[in-house]
Amino acid sequence: MSIGQVAYEALNVIPPMRNASGIRGQAAIVVSPTSQDINLSDYFGNIESGHYFTFQADGAKVYVAFGPGVGAIDEQEQGAGSGVCYPIPDGQQLPVRLVGGVLKASGYGTMMRVGSGYRVKAKLALSGAASGFLRIYRSSVSPNQGTEQLPPPGF
Repeated sequence: MSIGQVAYEALNVIPPMRNASGIRGQAAIVVSPTSQDINLSDYFGNIESGHYFTFQADGAKVYVAFGPGVGAIDEQEQGAGSGVCYPIPDGQQLPVRLVGGVLKASGYGTMMRVGSGYRVKAKLALSGAASGFLRIYRSSVSPNQGTEQLPPPGF
């Protein structure tokens, strides 16, 4: 994906598209106080590196951590351990650009191989609501769709 495509997607955010046959534009996933593993590919099919997604907590604060690995996330964990997670307050959104690969300067993985599917760990606070939703929508063009398929108006 070229920087031109990245800039195009960033400047042309699309709305949550209604799901239909062959089109998976959004998902609503029930989240509980137990840490769960969500494979975005199960909901959105082919996910290529570089596309934008928007995550929204609905009904409760949701904690998330993106990337591979086993084990639970814990909103109370401190430091830089594998259980550390990021809060999305109820009603708030977290727009992200999914990327894969390894940070060359340090050798530490920044995400994971796209082919294996993007994984998100999600959970609710132990002291909060019993359940809530993590609402997700693909907020940029799908794989293999770019400026050729979705040109700006007037082109």
